[in-house]
Amino acid sequence: MGKDTSLNLYAPMQEQLDRIIAVIERDDAARAVLNQDADGWRRLLAISPFVSTYIQQRPERLAALLHNRNTAFDLSAFRQSAEALISIEDAAEFDRELRRLRNEQMVLITTRDVLGLATLEHTLAHLSSMADMLVDICLRWQYEKLVVRHGYPLTESGDHMPLVVLGMGKLGGRELNFSSDIDLILAYEHDGNTTGPATLTHHEFFTRLVQRLYQSLNKTTEHGFVFRVDLRLRPYGNSGPMVMSFSAMEEYYQTQGREWERYALIKARAIGKDVTAGKELLETLQPFVYRRYLDFGVIQSLRDLKAMIDRETVRKDRQDNLKLGPGGIREIEFIGQVFQLMRGGQDRALRSRSTPLILSRLAERGLLEQAESDQLIAAWRFLRLTENHLQQMYDRQDHALPKNEVDQHRLALSMGFSGWSDFLAELAQHRQLVQHVFDGVFAESAGPGEGSSTRGFWLSINDESLEQDYLESLEYRDGTALAERLQALKTKGVYQRLSSRGKELMDSLMPGIIDRASGLDDPDEAITRLVNVISAIAPREVYLALLVESESAREQLAKLCSASSWVTEVITKNPALLDELIDPRHLYVAPSREQLNIELTPVLVDMDEHDVEMQMERLRRFKQAQQLRVAAADIMQTMPLMRVSDHLTWIAEAMVNVALELAWDYLAARHGHPMYELDGARKRAEFGVFGFGKLGGIELGYGSDLDLVFVHNSQGNAQVTDGDKSIDNTTFFTRLAQRLVHLLSTLTPSGVLYEVDTRLRPNGKSGLLVSSLNAFEIYELEEAWTWEHQALVRARPISGGLEVCAGFQEIRNRVLSQPRDPQQLVKDVLEMRQRMRDELDKSTADQFDLKQGVGGIVDIEFMVQYAVLSGANKYPELLEFTDNIRITETMSRIGMITGEQAQTLIDAYKAYRLDLHHRVLQGLERCTPEAQYSKERAEVGRIWQQLF
Repeated sequence: MGKDTSLNLYAPMQEQLDRIIAVIERDDAARAVLNQDADGWRRLLAISPFVSTYIQQRPERLAALLHNRNTAFDLSAFRQSAEALISIEDAAEFDRELRRLRNEQMVLITTRDVLGLATLEHTLAHLSSMADMLVDICLRWQYEKLVVRHGYPLTESGDHMPLVVLGMGKLGGRELNFSSDIDLILAYEHDGNTTGPATLTHHEFFTRLVQRLYQSLNKTTEHGFVFRVDLRLRPYGNSGPMVMSFSAMEEYYQTQGREWERYALIKARAIGKDVTAGKELLETLQPFVYRRYLDFGVIQSLRDLKAMIDRETVRKDRQDNLKLGPGGIREIEFIGQVFQLMRGGQDRALRSRSTPLILSRLAERGLLEQAESDQLIAAWRFLRLTENHLQQMYDRQDHALPKNEVDQHRLALSMGFSGWSDFLAELAQHRQLVQHVFDGVFAESAGPGEGSSTRGFWLSINDESLEQDYLESLEYRDGTALAERLQALKTKGVYQRLSSRGKELMDSLMPGIIDRASGLDDPDEAITRLVNVISAIAPREVYLALLVESESAREQLAKLCSASSWVTEVITKNPALLDELIDPRHLYVAPSREQLNIELTPVLVDMDEHDVEMQMERLRRFKQAQQLRVAAADIMQTMPLMRVSDHLTWIAEAMVNVALELAWDYLAARHGHPMYELDGARKRAEFGVFGFGKLGGIELGYGSDLDLVFVHNSQGNAQVTDGDKSIDNTTFFTRLAQRLVHLLSTLTPSGVLYEVDTRLRPNGKSGLLVSSLNAFEIYELEEAWTWEHQALVRARPISGGLEVCAGFQEIRNRVLSQPRDPQQLVKDVLEMRQRMRDELDKSTADQFDLKQGVGGIVDIEFMVQYAVLSGANKYPELLEFTDNIRITETMSRIGMITGEQAQTLIDAYKAYRLDLHHRVLQGLERCTPEAQYSKERAEVGRIWQQLF
């Protein structure tokens, strides 16, 4: 900071300083504080004529200001001072004291800010809280004066009906700047009449109340003003009523609400002492602000709003405007709010009113680059701090940079620069970065197929004629069939049912789709799948808008639909997955196990325990999105087979974990936690979910069922829950398992999460859904068939308490380690294999069933299971893993088979499973031409004969 500049600014105020010093010298404590920071005090006087003028007019307040400047804003102390105003009877005195309290706080805020004793965030919060309380105090004072003559408006329950105050803009976001207007929308719960004596309708009563509130806060007297109040954001703007009932407001937004009003309501916050009714109103307006689906349809309307902003920013009087100028505050806020409108319906974490927090979350979700987010936040802080310091000079609502040299020096000094040119250089850098990101977010797509011959072809399609030769010129094999399909789509299909906006979007989209599909490996199959997707999504124009807006989404959709009928079907049933196609960097990189749980966290935010449908829909959408990413990486051959199964298994584990947590919380809230007594100690019983089959073997495929077994460790005495509505533990765990299965397997609009098979539990379908550890052990040791022990080879804990999971593992190892009669074991295994082959093998003379055919997947699995059952009593390392490949490797290490044989089995197993994965993605059956794997089958057969 340049000392000469500071002294030059300070000199004109020498007379003021002399008066201040005279006051200071009469107060030892004040003099001591001043002497500790004489340079800081001189700097404050130089920067803020507002503070200097206040001290000159109220010198007796200086000592208190000096004492309080190191004290952070005390909400309770300020509220106490504000509450004291309620007892004032005279209106003029009330208004005067309201302004006195406001001015004292503004001087204190300026002092702390300029002297570096408060962060920007603290200053904005201080200003917002002060505004909240002063509006509330003024409202309550005017309310009580009005009811003396007209009586109270009453709620349906007979309580005094409040005026609901919604703070908008920076006040709503708790980011109020120093001399800002406060934007308010006002409402009351319902119509009716006051209790008298001079009865008014509720609308008349609250209109008068709003008028008094507005006048009391807004009017300028010799003592200043409280806040400039702006009511133009209300329904119908200046031409609308000052206050409306809840029902009238809901009606307005449902039928006449415009896009900019959605944008404005993002920041809306109920303020005042009692905000219950205000929060209820805002909750009813959420569907207007945030669509339940990804709202890419909002982009064009927001682009129009951006165009208006662009037209404003090029005006000469806006170039130096911190708020409205190019690269200014409004552009930063607009970037965040655009993504909020598009995605806030599905991602509640994007409904925050805090600008920096939203920008951070956009980076976390990959919607902005991290560097862009950091730059925008830094620019926002710099601009907001500059705006505050600019307004702290004269307590004026200034947004334009000062023109005179003295005020320029003041502002540069307050921002920590030695000169105006240094300040301007950094300001320009921030604004250029903001404008670059702002323009990038709204970059206009040329539109798929714009200006191409294909567009003319598409627009010319009608009932009477269609030129199929053009399609054949694009390398489609069957131009006639495709022409008929497109003609049906446009003249008889979904196109005819679209709005004019929907038809415009289809006309923009289809030419590019036709051109892109013609360049794929099988264009006829690709265009068929793409038309199916577009026909399914077209009634929801937002998805058409997404594909029109995002070239990346169109490109990835074409690639994936061409490569996979499974992907086509998944997206057709769940169009919200189109959002996953926007960013290829995200699409083709499936998350790690740890990252999967991190990405799941936002899905669980604000999860309503009572809204089971919402819980199931969120989990299904998340699972489908993650499986799509795995499939995309698989199709593009960026992920090997074993990693594909790992990722699909991790997704299933995450879904089971969340579903179990939801089910447990639901029951525990009603009945308490299951407890039991053992050896004189009271313990909490645990529940475990155990995966068998592909889930247990970490070998899940696309669309695999989950084989689950449920076990608890409750035992001893007093096996009951500890809640007010106590139930026995067996009932608790049975209901828990039933609710878990319900959450996983119930059909919703987004499909099922997973089909669940519980038949591998003790006694199968006729057995209890949940077993105790003791019962499970007895059954496995004394009653289970050999095939059930084979199933136990691929069993492992998925979710639940540590003790019950450890107990299950001990039982598994004990059961599988039993000595067995070798001949009987071979007999049992071969009989079960033959039975399965007779019932399930789909092989024919010229087709090989990859799963059940001779030498196929199940043969390899049976050899692995036989090895564990026959050898685990001698070689406990066979129990370490549950997947076939690592068990096969262990078989080689202990000498049950040779290394060459192990590699043969592993290679064949991988080849079969990879083929199965890709057949699922292509929608094909599991049978291949008989000769395709003849060598592998023969080698597997030879090892089978040797082993048995």
